[in-house]
Parts: sequence; structure tokens; C-alpha cells
Amino acid sequence: MEKISFTTGIYNYKLAGLLEWSNDKKLFLNYMDAVEKYKYDRKKSLSEFRYLLRREPEFFPIINSIGKHYLNSKKYDKAIQYYIRAFEIVMHKIPINFKGHLPWDIELNRYFISTLNGLVLSYWYSNQIDKSLLVLKKIVQYDPEGHLMNKYRRGTIFYINGDYSEAEKIFENINAFPPYNYLYGRYLFNSGKYQEAILQLCLGMMRDNYICEKIIHCVYDVNIPNKAIYKKLSREFIKFTLYLFRDSKFRNFLRQIYRSKAFKEYLNPYQNVIAIYEYARPNEKKYEDIRQLIRMFKTVFNDIYAEKVYHEISDKIKKFCVNNV
Repeated sequence: MEKISFTTGIYNYKLAGLLEWSNDKKLFLNYMDAVEKYKYDRKKSLSEFRYLLRREPEFFPIINSIGKHYLNSKKYDKAIQYYIRAFEIVMHKIPINFKGHLPWDIELNRYFISTLNGLVLSYWYSNQIDKSLLVLKKIVQYDPEGHLMNKYRRGTIFYINGDYSEAEKIFENINAFPPYNYLYGRYLFNSGKYQEAILQLCLGMMRDNYICEKIIHCVYDVNIPNKAIYKKLSREFIKFTLYLFRDSKFRNFLRQIYRSKAFKEYLNPYQNVIAIYEYARPNEKKYEDIRQLIRMFKTVFNDIYAEKVYHEISDKIKKFCVNNV
């Protein structure tokens, strides 16, 4: 009897594929114990991963975990070997003519999407960009809705391939995600829509100005302060997308916005509220009050405020963006 099965059916009114593992709860429990142990004893955890893998060579979540270890250790060739092994195990179960999606809320489907994500990043960081994009397209096929990070990567594909209309649809729909704000702002800047670009970039800087500093100085260092609200997303952005922001004109544009009096006038009180917000987390009542205050700040920064920033820096923009349409 095969341990991994693949069935199809209608899920949320769409054709869907379901990956399932035979009923071996003990294996899952042992695997999750090893995952937890990895946080404080990597050597022992990896030893347990390999022991479990010898027992069940097709249990690809374990292979993912070993691949992730090598990915985090920047041993990308080894990471690719493990992720490809996991990929091939699953793809052997999925029919070639399957055109449906793999619902994210099915546990084993999630593990396979994680396999694809790991392969995307391993190829990307080893400068095998074309292979990375091919796998990313596979994610778009199997996980078209996706969680935020997959949507971000999907929008990046359209952006890189010059399909700006599709990229813009994604950026417009998920504008609460800081990396989108920066990438969408970059797109608007390239289109000569400076005031709209200012609005997106200011929203991005409000939520994550650490990314702004990395772009301005073109620094690929992924060390982000622990107090950063979007620490994980900032790291992902720097690793996956920062190379798109090398253009000196855009970096100068961003620098002028960041230094403008109009933006700082708004940013300072917002950052103070964010600091209080983090401090107030244990107090649920205070926490909710401050969340409402943050939502109010975000609402205040609109087209009118962006226009104010634009007028302050417009003369400087003309000097270095004359031919930038």
C-alpha cells in the first residue's frame, strides 16, 4: 500500500487535488517533536530527521526540513538536492494532466507548497533565476490565491517579466503588505506617476522603514532589529527583491521622500504610536484602542497628504527624473 495518495474533487466550487498520508499518527508526532527540537538542538534534530527518513523515505515533510536547514545555512546546492527529492516524490503522485489547485488548508498540500517555496528560494539565492521563476509559476498554478508571501512573489514574477498590468492588479489588491508598497511604488515611479508612487512608498515606509534604509543605501544585509514589526517580511524582501531597486534615480526619489518635512511630520507620531502599541500588547483593552488609533493614522495618509509631499520635493524630482517616463 502506498503511503502518499492523491485524489481530486470539488473544493470551494473548484477542481482541487488532495494529498494525503496513510494513517500513521506516530510518525507525524515524532516528526513534530524533531521540528520543535531543532530550535535548541539542531544537531540532534537533524539526526532524528534522518532516522525518520530512513524509516519512511517518502515522507517528504522531513525532506523539506532538511532542505530548509541547508537553505538557512546558505548551502544552496544541498538544499536544492533535498527540495528536488521532495518535489519528485509528490509530482510522481499528481497526474500530468491535473489542472486544479491544491487547497492551502489541507495539511499535506501545505507541505508541498513549502517544498516549492524552498526550491524557489534555493534557486533564487544561488542565482539560478530562470529555474526559480519556473517553480514559482508552478506555485501560482497550484496555489493561485496563496498566502501573502506567495502573492508577493507572484506579483514579482509579473513585474520582472514586464507584465505590469497583472502586477498592478496584485499590488492594488494587497496594499497592506509593506513589500508590495515598495514594489508598486517602484512600478508607479517607472510610469512617471510620481504622486501615486509617493503615496505607496510612504505607506511602505510607515509600516517598515527598515526596508527603505536598505534600498536607499543598496545594502543587502538582512540583519533587521527585533523591534521591527515586519522582521520576517523585511528579510524576505531584501533577499528576494532588493536587486530590483538598484536604479540610482529611484533611490534618490525615495531618499527625497524620506527626508521631506511633510513625511516626517506624519511619520514621527505614527512611530510613537507603534512603539506604545508593542508595549501595550499584554493589555488587551489598551491594545485594541491603539490598533484603532493606528488605523486612523493610516486613513489620514491619503492622496492629499501625498500631494503635500510631492509639492515639497517636486523641484528636486525634476532635476533627476526628467527622462524617467
